[in-house]
Amino acid sequence: MSQLKQYLKKAVSVPPDAPVREAAERMRSEGVGYVVVQAEDGHPVGIVTDRDLTLRVVAAGREAGITPVSAVMSRLTAVAAPTELLEDVVERMAKYGVRRVPVVDENEVLGILGLDDLLITLAAELHDIGEATRREVRDARRAAQIEQIRRELEDTFHEIEGAFHGVVEELEDVRTQAKDRITREVEAVRDRIRRLLD
Repeated sequence: MSQLKQYLKKAVSVPPDAPVREAAERMRSEGVGYVVVQAEDGHPVGIVTDRDLTLRVVAAGREAGITPVSAVMSRLTAVAAPTELLEDVVERMAKYGVRRVPVVDENEVLGILGLDDLLITLAAELHDIGEATRREVRDARRAAQIEQIRRELEDTFHEIEGAFHGVVEELEDVRTQAKDRITREVEAVRDRIRRLLD
């Protein structure tokens, strides 16, 4: 199935001649706010919502046990095929002013695409994308900070290395000077000893 699959909700259905009480009981037991009305061949012909029950049954004083759902259902103005793009289906929902569209494949109702459910799912997806982007930005900042620290440590190492070479050179100069002085002093002592012995 296309990208629609991840946005579909289970379709709870009743036949057109079912009493509205049965539709209400199905809604309650399945925890949904609507049922799809399906003809004998399985093709959806309408939708009954909890709002329809309130306005068209309770408020109208109809008997829930004998009024068929076909008398209070909203006729379907739009259905979708499982191969359609989500954007096309949402555009059709806006065009016909409907909030729910059955997704049908050869008279089999695969599920319902509901605008409210879709918005919740898309909001969650946007949140996940935002979190992933924040993680990537944070990781990129960390990588940049680590690279900066590495460069600073490298620069510091070069400075220490340069200073160390300078100290080594100074120590070499001091050693050479000390050696020369000691050599001169030893020669001077030898000269004195020779003169004393002569």
